Amino acid sequence: SDETVATVENGFVTPVAEGSAVITVTTADGGKTAECAVTVTAATKTLTGITVTGPTKTEYYEGDLLDLEGLVVTAHYDDESTETITAGYTTNIALDHKLESTDTSLVITYNGFDADAITLTINEAAREALPYQTTINSSHLFEGWGTDHLHQE
Repeated sequence: SDETVATVENGFVTPVAEGSAVITVTTADGGKTAECAVTVTAATKTLTGITVTGPTKTEYYEGDLLDLEGLVVTAHYDDESTETITAGYTTNIALDHKLESTDTSLVITYNGFDADAITLTINEAAREALPYQTTINSSHLFEGWGTDHLHQE
């Protein structure tokens, strides 16, 4: 038998890893033997849901792009196992979409399962100061002072 695939103890076969092995049994008096081919395959598991932590940034200004840094998507299976998903999930907001005030909820989807929505805060875009020019008429500014108060360099 290949003990890296299956082991036998007290008549019970325990799978260890995927593969094939031949189990040989011998009677207590050693008079008879029998063989049995065993194939071990990975157990199938079924996705039952996903959870999400992050992303690091959840507050934006209008026109910003979504930043998924710090996002962790975790798949949960019926055998109680979990797996971190690094690819294959989708978002309801495209990564090249300039955020708008209505983009307040981020939903991650993986294999038909949606995680709980992540609330985003979208602040009004900062407005650029408009350039302006002020003209001061010095004759009005210094009216009544006389010319002896003006200094020229």
